[in-house]
Amino acid sequence: QSDWDGIVACHRGRLTATTWNYQRCTMGAHHLKPPAVRKDAVATAVEITSCGNFAVIGSSCGRVDVYNLQSGLHRGCYGDDDKLFSGFRVLGLYSNHVPHALRYHLKHREFYVVTSVGRSFHTFNNTLEDDITSLAADRMLVFAASGKLICAFARNKEVVMRYHGHEQEVRLLLPLGDQLVSADSGGDVIVWDVKEIYLRLNFDPGTFDVSAMMHPSTYLNKVLLGSSQGALQLWNIKTSKLLFTFPGWSAAVTVLQQSPAVDVVGVGTATGRIVIHNIRLDETLMSFTQDWGPISTLAFRTGPPILASGSPQGHIAFWDLERRQLVAQQRHAHTTAVAAATFLHGEPLLVTNGADNAIKVWIFDQEGGGARLLRCRRGHSAPPSTIQHHGNDGKNILSAQDGTLQSFSTVHERFNKNLGHHSGVVRGVATDTLNQLTLTCGSDWLLKFWRFKTRKPEEVLKLSAAPADMKLHRDGMLATALDDFTLAVVDIETRRVVRKFAGHHGNITGMTFSPDGRWLITTGMDCTVRTWDLPSGLVDCFLVAMAPVGVSMSPTGDFLATAHVDSLGVYLVTLSLMPESRWKSLLHLDTIKDRPLRLLKDCGPSGVSVELTCLTSEGGGANNLLLAFIHMIDRMLASGRDFDLAHAYLALFLKLHLRALSKDAVAMEALLRLSSRLESGWAELQASFNQSLCLLSYTKSALL
Repeated sequence: QSDWDGIVACHRGRLTATTWNYQRCTMGAHHLKPPAVRKDAVATAVEITSCGNFAVIGSSCGRVDVYNLQSGLHRGCYGDDDKLFSGFRVLGLYSNHVPHALRYHLKHREFYVVTSVGRSFHTFNNTLEDDITSLAADRMLVFAASGKLICAFARNKEVVMRYHGHEQEVRLLLPLGDQLVSADSGGDVIVWDVKEIYLRLNFDPGTFDVSAMMHPSTYLNKVLLGSSQGALQLWNIKTSKLLFTFPGWSAAVTVLQQSPAVDVVGVGTATGRIVIHNIRLDETLMSFTQDWGPISTLAFRTGPPILASGSPQGHIAFWDLERRQLVAQQRHAHTTAVAAATFLHGEPLLVTNGADNAIKVWIFDQEGGGARLLRCRRGHSAPPSTIQHHGNDGKNILSAQDGTLQSFSTVHERFNKNLGHHSGVVRGVATDTLNQLTLTCGSDWLLKFWRFKTRKPEEVLKLSAAPADMKLHRDGMLATALDDFTLAVVDIETRRVVRKFAGHHGNITGMTFSPDGRWLITTGMDCTVRTWDLPSGLVDCFLVAMAPVGVSMSPTGDFLATAHVDSLGVYLVTLSLMPESRWKSLLHLDTIKDRPLRLLKDCGPSGVSVELTCLTSEGGGANNLLLAFIHMIDRMLASGRDFDLAHAYLALFLKLHLRALSKDAVAMEALLRLSSRLESGWAELQASFNQSLCLLSYTKSALL
């Protein structure tokens, strides 16, 4: 448009665009890409301003980006920075199906367990672009495979290296000294030396699909590979030579594990067979059979000759290698498959993790060789369906899809109350803060008001659609979510619908009120979180990656918690990522003006500096505030209290505003009066000092 001879083409499937010159039919110099945007967002609309200098691109995530077409720079966006809420943290995630990695810190002399939780690994760190598919660790670094990319983390949070070279998803990682061996689903095995590719081995997945790998102890530069076809191969990764091929046991290899004995490895198969094999002599020493399906993990204990094997059912079996028999079993150690099991070196402790979002430590102190649970960290094993803040301190009570919550009288069953029934399914129950009134709603479109003690209905309100859920605020406002995706707010005092809100395009799955009752925050299956101001209507809406199923706001109003479909974590959202000192005082300006001294005493050094800087008109204040501050210091000195504090405030005040004060005759006159007050105050202090020094000198020199 205008004098700019070009067009902007948006790319289908991603939120990027390219500029083209349509006179020369050539691609322009700029590739427009917004910073920090969801990878599933796509461009939905584009418009060039009338001056031809800017392009405005809208996206599916509700964000509008502005670009300078001359420079190609991103100039800003709408619908992103002006939101009421900002993502903060996810709670309750500990583990998934990816096997954990165990590392030993020589300096701290402690073991560290690293587990995957989606795109991150514990502890909290920089998230990766895709979900983590494999984890490994050496004494210095943690390696995480995410899609085709491998990242090396130092101190559990800093990405120090990125490995690019795989064309398929990486599924196996093996640190080997200063090298890293990785295998992908396409049959490629790559040996990395620091950051460069040192060796690439290509396998045909049809004949040798790499399913497991390990480094045999004391075998320099050797890697043992297992396949889905059952065969094993021993490779020298320095010379790129195949040293030996083991025919296998006619079953896919699922696990390879080094035993404490040199040359001996444990092999787990898909048929449930465990083989203890000497790879130097190519001789099978013993074998066991597990009845619970494929072997998911193997672990050798360094003390007594015990082997632990995991199963997809979550059971763990313990085998005595000397007596060649099963000595104990731990059934239902996890509710899902045991992803990995590792014995701590020289200790009777076994660490396990699974896709049930749990990390467990087992100790072997039972008679007969059994283990008991020592400690664990676990979250929800199924996605939460209900979330509610409890208590004034903001603690949460969560309910998963695989559990129910009921309350019964423990005194006698005659105290169980029957509040009547609806002709349809009862979909919501609430009671007021005084337990005088009970409200129920059902699929028969009715909202019923019951007297709690008499259990008799008082009134029935017909709604415009069947209610799906309801939420009662302590101030007497009842929010109901209807099946037609609308919201109705009922005043329980007048028992009438006072507000109706429409905007969701899917079932409303959660509702919560702000502590003051002014905001109603709702979530829906349309992947939106909407904030409604009861007097005015919708004030904010933002999209989330997964459909939310529950929402709750903390009693203090500083955090919003959401639970999502197929997600085991609880996501915390905050009003702002800015520190409280930047905004908390805005709601109390009148109080601050009435009690400025108390405010200053509560502030730190930087806070006092900010408050004094803002007294002038340039800082948002007024010139008369400078005179008011001088009067405040004068009153502090006259009261005889906080003498040193008044001097410190006055020194900083004069340092910041002396030039402005010198131009104000009234302020200079007030400063002269304050100066005389300071001199008289110092005179009183000097007299007290002299009296104290005299008494001290007499006490030291007098002969008593």
